[in-house]
Amino acid sequence: MRLAISPTPLSLPDALALAQAMGTRSDLDASQRLTPSDWTTATSAALLRRDRAGLEALLRAELAPAVAHAVALLGVGVMTASWWPEHEVQRWVAELAGQLDRACRALQHAITAVGVAERWEALIDPERGTPTKPEAGSSTGLIETAERYLRGGLGEEDARRAVHEDLARALCGLASPANALLAAMDEGKVDALITLPLQEQLFRAYAAAGAALAFELAVLGEGPLVDPKAVLDLE
Repeated sequence: MRLAISPTPLSLPDALALAQAMGTRSDLDASQRLTPSDWTTATSAALLRRDRAGLEALLRAELAPAVAHAVALLGVGVMTASWWPEHEVQRWVAELAGQLDRACRALQHAITAVGVAERWEALIDPERGTPTKPEAGSSTGLIETAERYLRGGLGEEDARRAVHEDLARALCGLASPANALLAAMDEGKVDALITLPLQEQLFRAYAAAGAALAFELAVLGEGPLVDPKAVLDLE
């Protein structure tokens, strides 16, 4: 059953604790999973065949680890962004940019996985509605947020604080619905997935992480804020 819930965002310590726990799940072992591209190819083929049993098997194998991995990597980025060094700043920025890049890719895969779950639900019951879509203008807003960090009149310390606060807010909103989905999956209740507001929070987390990444790349002299022809390739 697809449920729409609005859980209160967790406190940052609780969200970080959940993120850390999700990062230790045994089903994150890459050797036991399809790559994201192979999984997406397999689900696309199953959707074309309207193969509900095949989709269910693919979701049982990948949905929980995809979501858990995304939350865990976002948590790592939040922790790193919570402080900034006085020395070797470029090295620290490069490390954070790498973490945010990996978080964005994981969030994108989780968004794909949850979208497949929503389409699987629609095959079972067409009355369950259409897949969740990102908020209008979210891609443009990502760059605008990064511009605010970089050129919005904020000092370096205020910009760093804003990056951390936005990432932390995204994690706090995402952790609870992600944990609810993992609980359902761990109990084998694929028919009781809670995909809302999880997908909405995944979209918001992706936008926050993407904006932070664009900012960090600009600090390194790279990315779309420095070169208008550059794009964030996060697939």
